[in-house]
Amino acid sequence: MLSESKLIKTNQFNKKSYFKFLNSFKKLGYNFISYKQIKKKNNILLRHDVDFSVDLAKKIAIWDHKQGIKSHFFFQYDSPFYNLGTHKNIENLKLIKKLKHSIGFHITIKNFNTIRKDLLIFEKFLKVNGIKIDKIFSIHKIGSKKYNIKIPSYQNFFNFNSLGIYYSDSGGSFRFGNPLNNNEIIINKSSFQLNLHPIWWTSGNKIKKRNKIKNIKKLTTKIFDDELNTYRLL
Repeated sequence: MLSESKLIKTNQFNKKSYFKFLNSFKKLGYNFISYKQIKKKNNILLRHDVDFSVDLAKKIAIWDHKQGIKSHFFFQYDSPFYNLGTHKNIENLKLIKKLKHSIGFHITIKNFNTIRKDLLIFEKFLKVNGIKIDKIFSIHKIGSKKYNIKIPSYQNFFNFNSLGIYYSDSGGSFRFGNPLNNNEIIINKSSFQLNLHPIWWTSGNKIKKRNKIKNIKKLTTKIFDDELNTYRLL
């Protein structure tokens, strides 16, 4: 367990360490389960907030499936970096659902009064395209207030009464501690939520954080270029 803990401490995020990291919890007797089956002991809600790329989310979905893991993917319907409505991304979402993962919305609070309406519109759009959305959502970047946000008929993923422990790799590191050093997890086997962003784990094996950020910039530039190339110049 020390080697797995060191990988996280040194921010060695890549495919090999991803498999090793998640397998370490299996060795402790944990099960990665759907939000519909959560219990107070030995359960992990594995979550992926998708901030930059649906393609990278698909890659992580395949990795999770290979490990027999059910996870939860949260997509932004108004993302500046990807368009959920393209044929390619619709097919990506279908594959993620086919792999038995859950799909919800990752919400940026811009105009709270329209969120419910926006969700219903996009939920219907995806349903027409053969994708059933789970009634779950996560919040993008608003700190502690995210626990109090309620949307009728949707489950706020931060508000599971049976879970009091939350870990995330936000910003490319576990800034608020390493779950493999938490006695509530190691000894008491308390259930918890783990949020792993696809963008940090899908780079090369020895790429440092600052270079991963450079890669993200390159990726977003390519996304914009690909989108703009679909328009004709007058």
